[in-house]
Amino acid sequence: MAHPLLTRPVLARIAAACTLTPVAVVAQSPSAAVAQEPALVLSCTTSTLSYEEVEAGVTSDVACEWVEPGEWAGSMLRSTTVATHYDGGGGVTPALTVTGNCNESISFSAGDPWNNAISSTRHRACGVIKHFDEAGMGGDNLVTTGGWGIVWDLPGMSNRSSSVGYAS
Repeated sequence: MAHPLLTRPVLARIAAACTLTPVAVVAQSPSAAVAQEPALVLSCTTSTLSYEEVEAGVTSDVACEWVEPGEWAGSMLRSTTVATHYDGGGGVTPALTVTGNCNESISFSAGDPWNNAISSTRHRACGVIKHFDEAGMGGDNLVTTGGWGIVWDLPGMSNRSSSVGYAS
């Protein structure tokens, strides 16, 4: 049976693209072996690109892995995290952690599993985040603002972001 999180189409697409297999823990009980939910979260990361690179058609490389929740939080705190984007509304996993600099951006290719998959965004180092429905920062857009930790759902742009720009 597939991991319960993999029943969500976008998460299944992300996990498949990253050739990931969730780990299930089996515990022995007096009556029988019982499958337990994995204590892992899918963590995807990418780094920002310059606006010039994105406008020239360069796309972001995304790497995903299953990690312990504490490991994910620790790595995020050790880097300059500009934002965290989520497949689910309200900041629910899976998450794409973006490291780099404000005043830069990310852009997805048409086949990337994170293309048109962002439903909510958590501000980290950058106070202004602009979501675009086309790669290369084009088309309709939605701006979110806020300080560290503010989460925005993306009304009208949920599952439509193909590129994202960051500013201080």
